[in-house]
Amino acid sequence: MRKNIMIKPILLTMFVLTFAPLAYAEYLCPQGIGASSGDKPFHTYTTKQARKLAFCGWSENKTEEMIKAAEYEVIDTANGKVLLRFGALEWTFIKENEGTITITQVLYLPSGDDWKYLPVDRYIYRLKETDRKINFEREYVFKPPQFDKKKISEVLEAYKILKGKKYGNESISGMLMLAALSGSKEAQKLLINLKEYLVLDGAVAEAYTSIMDVYNEYIRNREHNKLLKRDAPKDRRAP
Repeated sequence: MRKNIMIKPILLTMFVLTFAPLAYAEYLCPQGIGASSGDKPFHTYTTKQARKLAFCGWSENKTEEMIKAAEYEVIDTANGKVLLRFGALEWTFIKENEGTITITQVLYLPSGDDWKYLPVDRYIYRLKETDRKINFEREYVFKPPQFDKKKISEVLEAYKILKGKKYGNESISGMLMLAALSGSKEAQKLLINLKEYLVLDGAVAEAYTSIMDVYNEYIRNREHNKLLKRDAPKDRRAP
């Protein structure tokens, strides 16, 4: 009789050991941007409706408040669908707060002292979830740092030095864009026609293309907002 009593706990223990790994299986990343098949996600997030998202790719640092990352995908582990994808140069800050998650994509622009590159928000991605689907909605939030007259003069002087050498560098296009968006017509003209004035090749040419994408997007949004304000009913317009 005692033998039968002792067998049951042993069998129960074997059952738990055998099946527990299946119940708590860890999600591993598929082959993708920044990740190899079988990599562990650098972050996971459980939504309010118990969906699990895996962040697969590369992160630079991770704290309790924030994760800085680029070159990764956000994947719905239930079906493997990629909800978001960021390239190697698309830096983001991932933050969780009071049960919600936001991803802020930033630009690094030469706006600091000695033209140090500092992050400026470009887009914010917010998680939207219903019973049937989940996705991220993107909001354009770019507000360029403003240069004063002294800073604009320094930008134009930096350009003149490069003009004498005939070759651009990776910073000049960003410097000119910020000066142009701060109200300098001269900087605007130089930026738009920079390829006519300086030799741009390799990484310098790539930097210029990227900056022009940022500049043109800002101008489009600014003009769009002007039209919205113009066409809005009078009682809805801002004073």
